Amino acid sequence: TAEIAEVASTKTNAAVAERERLFITAAILWRQSRGVILEVFNLKKITVVKLEGNPYCTQIYDVLYKLKAEFPAVEIDIIDEKLQPERAKVFEEKYRYLPAMFIDDKKVYESHPGESYEECFAKVTKVFETALQ
Repeated sequence: TAEIAEVASTKTNAAVAERERLFITAAILWRQSRGVILEVFNLKKITVVKLEGNPYCTQIYDVLYKLKAEFPAVEIDIIDEKLQPERAKVFEEKYRYLPAMFIDDKKVYESHPGESYEECFAKVTKVFETALQ
């Protein structure tokens, strides 16, 4: 029975090792294919320019979180105007209020003073839908 237990243990360890190897291989392939998937399906990356402490930028985090769950294929790049000024500089002439969203360097959303959560959610949903077209 000790021999049977040893054989069973060896098979179990081999199965666990194989499962781990497959998981790592899948993770590597996913990372490598991500750009290809975006290109093949013509998915566009959404760039969000925001400013820490801005109440509308705080609001958009909740909206992005909810929509990312509905649109998991959409890639989002977030740039903080204060923390990443060199990256934000590319967009600075293209917006007046934050947050602002861009697809292929074209502004597709800009918050405005007094914008409600519902209005923000509806507009950002359209941005996500545009990214999938």
